[in-house]
Amino acid sequence: TSGNTQDTNVSGASTDLLTSVTNGSYVIQASSNPTPTPTPRTAKSLTESQIQAIIGLLRSFGADQAIIDNVNNSLRGGTLALPSGTPSRLTVLLQFGIRSEQVTLLQQYLSRNPSIYTGPITGYYGSLTTEAVKKFQKKYNIEQTGVAGPITRGKLNELYSR
Repeated sequence: TSGNTQDTNVSGASTDLLTSVTNGSYVIQASSNPTPTPTPRTAKSLTESQIQAIIGLLRSFGADQAIIDNVNNSLRGGTLALPSGTPSRLTVLLQFGIRSEQVTLLQQYLSRNPSIYTGPITGYYGSLTTEAVKKFQKKYNIEQTGVAGPITRGKLNELYSR
């Protein structure tokens, strides 16, 4: 439809670029207004309160102290050194259906107590891991959701992290 930019994937700046179609040939008309080149901007430094707000968010999500220290250093102009290899602390929400190195670590922690987890270390958060988390939560008087949230992860890290 002429003038309708919703019937084509060939449009720009709210204007049809596809002006005619003949036996499968397409005529594309160049825009009369060139796209402006963005003006480079100097990176703005963060204020102390902004840095503290970011650090606070990381803490509220249960980030590992090493990660917090690295981000803090980076925000202050240093180099960000991301950890590599197998994690040594549980730092993210873990629940049924997730497959990750964090789940592998969770299973390793849970397996240190055979009355809680004797399943395989697969890195997959399935029904065996869910039940083991519930047993762990019951043992430590944590609400038994089967989800490794901040309280559960905090207790596991307290007991087992390096």
